[in-house]
Amino acid sequence: MLGGEENDAVDNKKNDRNGMAPFEWLTNFGSVSHLMPHPRRDEEDHEDLWKALHVGCGTSTLGEQLLSDLGYDRVVNIDCNEESLDFLRRRQLSQTTKNTTTAGTQTFVTMDFCQRGENQNDAGAVGTGSFDLVVDKSTLDCALCSEHAATGLFFHSYRALRPNGGVYLLISFNHVDFIQPLLEGL
Repeated sequence: MLGGEENDAVDNKKNDRNGMAPFEWLTNFGSVSHLMPHPRRDEEDHEDLWKALHVGCGTSTLGEQLLSDLGYDRVVNIDCNEESLDFLRRRQLSQTTKNTTTAGTQTFVTMDFCQRGENQNDAGAVGTGSFDLVVDKSTLDCALCSEHAATGLFFHSYRALRPNGGVYLLISFNHVDFIQPLLEGL
């Protein structure tokens, strides 16, 4: 793990009854937070709440940090693995009990964001045009290994973004020369 989070992961692993610990794919929050839009409360054309969507969240603590470090009001963490989401729910409950939580809210939704179409069970939790930020830490890399998964990921991600200002932040193993043509024209 990067950025000194190794000790946190070890401590959290001891505290979680299933032996799970936070894990950050590719990089940590500190190395990419400067790339994320920071909530500005003085924007006249922005609705009151700043919302972020973390697709393929796994056991990442990025959602917590979007609330506590950047000041987002709501973070929706999506993954198709219920066990990972249960871990994050237990972690959130533990922090609430310790009174170390922030004023914002986090929700956890089991959903395969790579499936095409609009008829997924929890698609309503995501909404259309309501997120300021969609964070994808290597989810696209995995989706590119499947015939149609990347199409579903792009469909849901861009549908979720706020028009005229929403940001799709992609952190990828792939070189920009490979990724950029995929994103152009979306």
